[in-house]
Amino acid sequence: MLSLKRVGKTYPNGVRALDAITLDVAPGEIVAVIGGSGCGKSTLLRAVGGLDAPTQGSIALDGAPVTKPHEKIGIVFQESRLLPWLRVADNVGFGIEGRPKSERQKRVSFALDRVGLSDKAGVWPRELSGGQEQRVAIARALVPRTQELLLDEPFSALDAFTRVDLQDHLLNL
Repeated sequence: MLSLKRVGKTYPNGVRALDAITLDVAPGEIVAVIGGSGCGKSTLLRAVGGLDAPTQGSIALDGAPVTKPHEKIGIVFQESRLLPWLRVADNVGFGIEGRPKSERQKRVSFALDRVGLSDKAGVWPRELSGGQEQRVAIARALVPRTQELLLDEPFSALDAFTRVDLQDHLLNL
């Protein structure tokens, strides 16, 4: 269970991005945070993902505090944030280096196939379109098989057909 208790975030410049958010998310539950630009959605996801500490309140996963990036929490950002010095397959497998090579290759191959980019495994990120880059980022988030998956508008750079296909895939997971 993911649990947020009175989570708040005030930036050093005085901007209050989050105010006393309390939320429990049960396993298998899908939650959407909706709001206008600049209302704190990404700030909330960064806090839940352990990337940015809240200034008030607490965040816990299965009773353990989340105070830094957590192996059970995956994140897909609005931008792909691929590592330009790694080819596509290595970007996808970046978070599972400690696994046996055969398992890593199998997971990476499955994820790339699922997002329709098996043929791009050996290319550099600079050779991809924006939508392809985002699909690589989504594949990278799926490979570790995390308990929680945080999505910060990951489909915004995708065409309508690919968007629907990946949304269906995530629902099946």
